[in-house]
Amino acid sequence: MPEQPVLLAELERDLPVPAVGWAAELAGRGVAVVLDDLGRAAVERSIARAIYAEHFEAEARTARKRAELEQRAVEADQRFRASLPAGIPAGAVPEGISAGMLMMLSDPMQGARRESVLEHALANGGTVAYHPVREES
Repeated sequence: MPEQPVLLAELERDLPVPAVGWAAELAGRGVAVVLDDLGRAAVERSIARAIYAEHFEAEARTARKRAELEQRAVEADQRFRASLPAGIPAGAVPEGISAGMLMMLSDPMQGARRESVLEHALANGGTVAYHPVREES
């Protein structure tokens, strides 16, 4: 018994239709579109099977890429969250000092900040030093 052809209407129903339509797409691939016993456009079952397999492979590839991107995003988020400072637990703040003051006191780079204009003036008898942002020509 010969295999029944698959109607193009079934391909259109089940798969995304190419921009040029199934008839033109199949003609471009060198596939003959035949008419079934009722005069409807159809293709051989083996060709339809190959088209469905292509579609399912493309969907699986897309799903793998999506899962890989999602995994990368999760790992990047975990690295970012791990790099955030832990902060100070509420129970670790001594009486009479605010959490902000404690954080400033525990700053690992205390000596790295610039001297303010006011601090410089107070330390040097009221003289103010001018430091240009860039060299003037």
